[in-house]
Amino acid sequence: MGTTKKVKTKQKKENELSKPLTKQEIKKRLLRLNYYKDHPDEVYEKIWEFISKWPGWSDEERLNLLENIKKVNNFTNNHIPLVETQSESVIRTTIVELTNNIIDEYSCDTTAEKSLCEIVANSYWKVMQLSKKYTNVMIAGEYLSDERTRYLAMLWKELDRANRHYFTSLNMLIEMKKPQMNINVKTKNAYFSQNQQINNNKPKDENIKH
Repeated sequence: MGTTKKVKTKQKKENELSKPLTKQEIKKRLLRLNYYKDHPDEVYEKIWEFISKWPGWSDEERLNLLENIKKVNNFTNNHIPLVETQSESVIRTTIVELTNNIIDEYSCDTTAEKSLCEIVANSYWKVMQLSKKYTNVMIAGEYLSDERTRYLAMLWKELDRANRHYFTSLNMLIEMKKPQMNINVKTKNAYFSQNQQINNNKPKDENIKH
């Protein structure tokens, strides 16, 4: 039984290879040879291989499945790359919720919009973290030292930079979501340089004054 199945599979592959292919099909197959193991298409294929064997997964296969799913970021719910910028579990949960709230608030649909929401959320959290560090140093004591002064100056500089990054990315998102305006201008006048004007609706024999 197993031998017969192998023979049929081999014949199927041979038939596929001998089948005339279009230019696009050839291009697709050749490009696939250049995929690296963590390429999204390869990851999706691995995930499907695991799912197709359900429910007979081993513990190792379940772990491999989870690892492969983590590699795929659809910029909609999991935000894995963004999560991995944070070390604390609470912050990870908060930053994902913030990102999803921004996505909902601005009705973001495209990948570009959703990735920008991640940058906005990440920038906001940097502001919060740097503000906390600055406050902790300020309330630690009134003593003066060169090291403390330089550290406060560095924190203030980074905090200012994080604030500007947050506002810049947020304004970019707002601009991106603004509805486009199409303005149609209808006129009977033709304009030239040096403020010269010809009114087309006037008689042809009228003198033109400069």
